[in-house]
Amino acid sequence: MTSEEYWLNFLQKKGLPKSTPYGGELGFDTMSENSTELLALILCGKKTAFFSALPAFEIDAEPLPKIGLYYVLCDSLDQPKGIIKTENVSILPYSAVTWEMAKKEGEDSSMLEWTARRDEFFEDDADFMGYDFGPNMPVVFEEFRLQSFE
Repeated sequence: MTSEEYWLNFLQKKGLPKSTPYGGELGFDTMSENSTELLALILCGKKTAFFSALPAFEIDAEPLPKIGLYYVLCDSLDQPKGIIKTENVSILPYSAVTWEMAKKEGEDSSMLEWTARRDEFFEDDADFMGYDFGPNMPVVFEEFRLQSFE
């Protein structure tokens, strides 16, 4: 089943109009060791948020997530596995992230662990994309809710 077919099937099952805001596919890097684990964390309800570097959106000329948008979650083989809906979006300095926010990513057991993992990610991403990473770098905090999964 394609993502489009999956999306249309979801709309029909939920009785939602075709005009329901759709953000497209949300896939996980096939080269990432933990792409399957990230998807599993979302599908089991443990992961309910993402953090992203605002400069990465700007460099890629990618639109920011918006409240109310639905996304089809795809696995590393581009097969649809579920649908999430963005519930909240905020932009804040990296240094202002709290444990209450960070634990919604569902991957770490402490703020220290989360910070170490995210520092490494953002340092690598900044080197690759060409932005500056530091405590004042703005991050996009996107909270979402799982709507459906297969």
